[in-house]
Amino acid sequence: MLKKLKLAAVLAAGLASACPSYAADQRFTVKEDGLVRFKASVTGITRVSVVGDRISSIVNDNESSVYQVRNDEKTGDIFLKYAGSDEMPSKEGGYLVTEKGYTVAYEILPIRSSTQTALITVRGSAPEPETASGGAGGGFAETSFGGGDGFVDQLRARKTLGQDHPHRSAQCAC
Repeated sequence: MLKKLKLAAVLAAGLASACPSYAADQRFTVKEDGLVRFKASVTGITRVSVVGDRISSIVNDNESSVYQVRNDEKTGDIFLKYAGSDEMPSKEGGYLVTEKGYTVAYEILPIRSSTQTALITVRGSAPEPETASGGAGGGFAETSFGGGDGFVDQLRARKTLGQDHPHRSAQCAC
């Protein structure tokens, strides 16, 4: 009886390892204009979805791509199907553009596996600063010199300290 249980356990383990497993979702969080690398099946269909948004267009080199792309107008998801030779393809990439105006670079990593799903969450960036007023559309943002790194403030503090102490001002070349 114990031998039969051991044999059954070994057979079950063998079957479990021999049967193809279904791929877990690939989940990514990326900043706008960031890069996401996802696995795409060369034997099945790969679904790519942007969480809370819809993919409106794909920018890539259609002539050299080995994947056929279909867009689902209802969900905004795209579906990739490998259409190349029997050889394992090299990785390829492009850009996804969403209806909310986000752009994300992507890189496809081909694998021999069952269907794949890539779920992408895009974190938007802060609003762009407005251009400087009073110009003829020069496109420069308002700024104060040295305001970002505090270097000018440090130089002013040194000069002020040197003025407060006359014996230091002779040594300071500020």
